[in-house]
Amino acid sequence: MFMGKGSSTDDFLNVGATLFTTLEPCPMCASSLLVCRMKRIVFLIPDQKYGGAWQILKTKFYASDESQYLQLAITGKGTEFAERVGALYSRMMAKIDELRKQNVRDTHFLDFCRDELDEAFQLLLNTKVSDLSSVSAGESRNATTLAGLQRALNMPYSI
Repeated sequence: MFMGKGSSTDDFLNVGATLFTTLEPCPMCASSLLVCRMKRIVFLIPDQKYGGAWQILKTKFYASDESQYLQLAITGKGTEFAERVGALYSRMMAKIDELRKQNVRDTHFLDFCRDELDEAFQLLLNTKVSDLSSVSAGESRNATTLAGLQRALNMPYSI
């Protein structure tokens, strides 16, 4: 259902599913994602304790599957929107670094990032398709994705 042949950008849109997650999957989650043949996993926050389990399991048990596992690249360059997202991400990661120094478990980080999460929600609430950029002619895809996110979060949306 999730895995189809191909590893180009369009293949992930047309013949596979992508899971976006805040925290890098733990070993149990990583193995579940591999078993269900998730095409691509993208995470925001690396897990310093359990991170890397997906690659070990994939190499050992699922080496022939065309799947990808990566941290979301947030550069904060290119547009005003990207700069706002990049600044928010940098502040959140700095806060997470401080939480790690206080021995807060990775799975509890978001409990301490409510202000940043509210800011992200407000940013997404006010995002327009014209704020987004794409490496290809992806305006239609961006519009559909943005509307889907806003709908899932019970935000007003339009395509």
